[in-house]
Amino acid sequence: MRMALYRPWKRCPVVRIPVIAVGKLSIPEVAEKIIAEGQADIVALGKGLLADAFWVKKVEEGKPERIRPCIGCHDGCMGRVMKGKPLSCAVNPATGRESSYRLVRAERPKKVAVVGGGPAGLEAARVAALRGHEVILVEILKDLLIGGLPVQHMNRLMLLDLLKFHKVEVLTQTSLLEVLEDGALLIDHELRRRYSSADGIVVAVGLKPERGLYQALRNQTPNLYLIGDSRNPQNVMNAVWDAYEIGRMI
Repeated sequence: MRMALYRPWKRCPVVRIPVIAVGKLSIPEVAEKIIAEGQADIVALGKGLLADAFWVKKVEEGKPERIRPCIGCHDGCMGRVMKGKPLSCAVNPATGRESSYRLVRAERPKKVAVVGGGPAGLEAARVAALRGHEVILVEILKDLLIGGLPVQHMNRLMLLDLLKFHKVEVLTQTSLLEVLEDGALLIDHELRRRYSSADGIVVAVGLKPERGLYQALRNQTPNLYLIGDSRNPQNVMNAVWDAYEIGRMI
């Protein structure tokens, strides 16, 4: 905050008009501190509102932990604009196309198994649960979002909180052993087996393209989906967008 460019103007005695502070101020505590300490008169939000259009409403309701944070990647917003593509957001695929990408409750709720606890797996689980499906999320490691490239801290907390909020069952140190006709056979690190019924399975595993499991099952299981790095290694925006699309249509 010491290098903020707006601070000298607020303190300048000849400046008698409101000073607006802007630039990565979408953390509510930071924005409130700037106003409270008299560093600026107004805090403006830009990309933070692309990530979560309900930022103000959530702050007013005292639920800042529900805000979807901007990760400052510029991939979904300015990166797309520079390529002549419509403005959107890496962590909010519906931005800029809210009418066509809005989530609606599924007419027939299903049981969905998501294999893989990376960004793509968590987004697929979140969106599927949001639409009313019963979701189980399986991760071979001891925790979610610890494999591969680091995930921005606030986004990690947000995703984990939303999984809990939407009652997604999470099984860590567990892997997919076999896909059955009406579900999946799982196995944990102690070699204990567990059957889980499922109408659809989302495969989001591996830090390298690994389509072997998908190819082996695609002709046997109609509702099987391949997303994330298991399909093609990409950045977090592509992982989230792939997963949102599957969760929206499943």
